[in-house]
This record gives sequence, structure tokens and C-alpha cells, in this order.
Amino acid sequence: MEVAERFDCLKMTSETGRNVAQPTFGQLLGVLPLEKRELVRQIEKNNQKINNAEVALAFNLVYR
Repeated sequence: MEVAERFDCLKMTSETGRNVAQPTFGQLLGVLPLEKRELVRQIEKNNQKINNAEVALAFNLVYR
């Protein structure tokens, strides 16, 4: 199964079409390439609150 297909399996939408799923780090680790998993683990160990936009930016800057 491709990464995109596995990620799509985590998505759930309500009747309004909004994404209502909140995948856990464990679920996301299963769909991320190996080099990105370590970054997620480092973020998870950090006690600071980091939002999804910051995580996405870090992935795009570090792993392009």
C-alpha cells in the first residue's frame, strides 16, 4: 500500500465534509517515510506545544 493510501485510511470526514479525525503520532509514524519518523519522535519527546503547521514546515524544510 502506498504512503498516500495509508494516510487516506486515517482520514474520516463528517457529513459536512470536514476532517474530524485526529490521528495519533503512532498512526502517523506508520505512514511517514523512515527519515521523517525520527523527527516526529523528537517532536513527541519535546514538552513544548507544537502545532501542525510548524511540523509541516519542518518536514518541508528538512526533507525536501
